[in-house]
Amino acid sequence: ALPISAAAYEAAPAASDARIAPRAIDPRTAYQLVSMMRDVVQRGTGTAAKVLDREDVGGKTGSTNDHRDAWFSGFGGNYVTTVWVGRDDFQSLGYREYGGKAALPIWIDYMRVALKDKPVASNDPPEGMTQATLNGATEWVKNEDLDRLQDYDYGLQEQQDEKAFDIF
Repeated sequence: ALPISAAAYEAAPAASDARIAPRAIDPRTAYQLVSMMRDVVQRGTGTAAKVLDREDVGGKTGSTNDHRDAWFSGFGGNYVTTVWVGRDDFQSLGYREYGGKAALPIWIDYMRVALKDKPVASNDPPEGMTQATLNGATEWVKNEDLDRLQDYDYGLQEQQDEKAFDIF
C-alpha cells in the first residue's frame, strides 16, 4: 500500500493569464445544486463536516456495493476536494465503510487546514429566484416570506449556455 502522501495530488495554481471557463449551466441550476450539496452536510450523510463550522461547505458521499470504494467530494470557500478510499485489489474495505465514514474524515482534516483563515463563500440566489422558508411540519411557506414570493418569477426562460460542448 502506498503512504497517503504518495497518493495525494494537488493541482498547480492557474497561470495569471489563464482564461475563465465559459458558463456551462444556468446559474439558477448551479445555485440549486450548491444548495442541495450544502444540505448533505447540514442534514444528510455528510453531517460530520459540520465540525468545520462553515456555512459554505457542501459535498456528496459515495460508496460501491460490497464496500469496496468510498468517496467524499466536496467544496468549501474556493476549494474543491475529492477523497477516495479503496484498495487496488478489489477487496472490501470492511462492513459499513461508506463515504461518510471512511472518506469524509480525511476530507474534513484536509479542509480544516485548507480553509483556515479563508473567507466564507456566499450562495446568494441568482436573479429570477428567491429563497423561502417552509414549515417543516406542514410544508407551507412561512408568513414572513409571503411578500417576497409575490416577486418570484416562475418559469423564466432558461438562460442559454455560452457554448455547447461535450464533456466526455
